[in-house]
Amino acid sequence: MRVALAACVAALLIAVAGIPLSGQENTGYLKLKVNPGRAGVFIDGKYVGPAANFRIGRKYAVAAGEHEVRLTEPRYEDVVVKVTIEPGKTTTLSQTMKPLPAPQPPFGRLRTPSPDKYAAVYVNEKLYGPCR
Repeated sequence: MRVALAACVAALLIAVAGIPLSGQENTGYLKLKVNPGRAGVFIDGKYVGPAANFRIGRKYAVAAGEHEVRLTEPRYEDVVVKVTIEPGKTTTLSQTMKPLPAPQPPFGRLRTPSPDKYAAVYVNEKLYGPCR
């Protein structure tokens, strides 16, 4: 009886292993190697976090197809790249951003208190980082 039960369980596992999980057949992954790592990453206009989050150990699940990736950091020129994500595969984007000229004085301060410490701060439509 135990042998028959084990055989049934094994057959069921083999049958289920061939069935793709919902949504996985049209999903790929994006890894980033960006300098500087603190650059903000936008995929199709949606902020997904700093570039350092997508290095060696992490990747971002993205629907298969062509996507626009924008990298932004206040002290560097923005980078906009089109990437094609293939289902079930990982696409790696390597980019070194070009520094902007050093700002000239006078300088000011902007305080942005917020209960959401991850809220994005924009000045003149440019991302300057999270609230602090």
